[in-house]
Amino acid sequence: MALQLKWTKRASDQLDEIGNYIKADNPAAARREILGIIERAEILLSFPEMGRVYRRTPRAEYREIVVGNYRVLYLIKTAFQRIDIVTVWHGARGEPDIS
Repeated sequence: MALQLKWTKRASDQLDEIGNYIKADNPAAARREILGIIERAEILLSFPEMGRVYRRTPRAEYREIVVGNYRVLYLIKTAFQRIDIVTVWHGARGEPDIS
C-alpha cells in the first residue's frame, strides 16, 4: 500500500495564513510559494526519510524539510501508511512550535 500525505488542521491553517500574508502584496508570489511547499511535501511520498531528524524533541520522531524560508515538520506513521505534515514554520521565527 502506498503512503498517503495528511496535512493536519494546524499545518493547513498555517499554509492559508502564509498565502494570505504574501497575497496582500503579491498574489502571484503567494501562489508560487504555497504550490512550492505543497509540491516539496508531496515528494515525501516517494522519499519519506529525506528530511533531517528534528532533534529538539525528547524522541527523535519528527523530521523536517526546508522549502525556501519555511520549515515543514512531519511525522512518518508507518502503521497507518501515512505521513502527517505537522507544522509549516517560517525560519526567521526561531524553532517551530510542535506542542
